Amino acid sequence: MSAERQEQSARALYGEMAALYEALADSVHLYRERVEAFLAAHTGPGARVLDVGCGPGTLTRGLPAAVHVVGLDVAPEMVALAQAGRPGGDWRVHSYYAPLPVAAGTFDVAVAAGCLDACVDMERVLGHLARALRPGGRLLFSVCERRRGVRGHGRRVRRLRWSEPPLELRFWSAAEVRRSLARAGLRVRHHAFAPGFVSEMERLAVHYGWWEVERPGAVTGSARRRRPAAGPPP
Repeated sequence: MSAERQEQSARALYGEMAALYEALADSVHLYRERVEAFLAAHTGPGARVLDVGCGPGTLTRGLPAAVHVVGLDVAPEMVALAQAGRPGGDWRVHSYYAPLPVAAGTFDVAVAAGCLDACVDMERVLGHLARALRPGGRLLFSVCERRRGVRGHGRRVRRLRWSEPPLELRFWSAAEVRRSLARAGLRVRHHAFAPGFVSEMERLAVHYGWWEVERPGAVTGSARRRRPAAGPPP
C-alpha cells in the first residue's frame, strides 16, 4: 500500500475514532509514563515542543503554560480535540511525509509516539523531523519493531483485522532504523524494545522500538534550563 493510501486510511480511521479515542487510549496504549518522563527530563520554561501525531493532545496537555507546544495530526477531528484541551497550543492538520513550514520554527524537543505505525518511508519522515529540531534538540519516537522469535513481530507488514478502511502496520528492524537515523543526521542516545499497545482483537501486545535521538550541535539556551535527565521507565 502506498504512503498516500496509508495516510488516507489513517486519517479516516482516527477521524472516526476521535470521539472515543481519549477515553480508550490509556487502556490500549502502554507508553504514557515513558513519554511523560522524557518530556519532564527535557523541557523547561520557554522550551518549544513538537507533538507529532498528537491525537487529542493528551501527552503534552499537562506541560506548563510556559512551554510552547505545536501539535500535528492527519485527522482534523483529533486536532480540534487537542485545541480544546490546550487552547494555548498551536495545533495543525499536517502530513508527517511533508516538511514543516519554515514559519513553524525549530524545536527543543519532539515526540512521535504511537503515530508512525503505518509509515512506509521512515527515512523521509526522520529527515523532516531532524530538520525541525534545533542543534542539541531531542526526539523520542516509536516504531513497530521487527524481531525474530517474538510473536507478531516477525513480518514486515501486518494488516489490522479490525481496521476499516484497511490499515497496515509496518515493522522495521533496529538496523533499518539506525540506517535511516544516520542518513537523517540524528545521533542515537537510547534504544529500547518495550511495550507499545495492546491489540485486543488479535490478543497481542505489540512492542515498539523506542528511540531517543539527538540532532548534533550546540545545546540550546532552553536546554540548559532543563531539569536533570531521568532515565526512561523500564
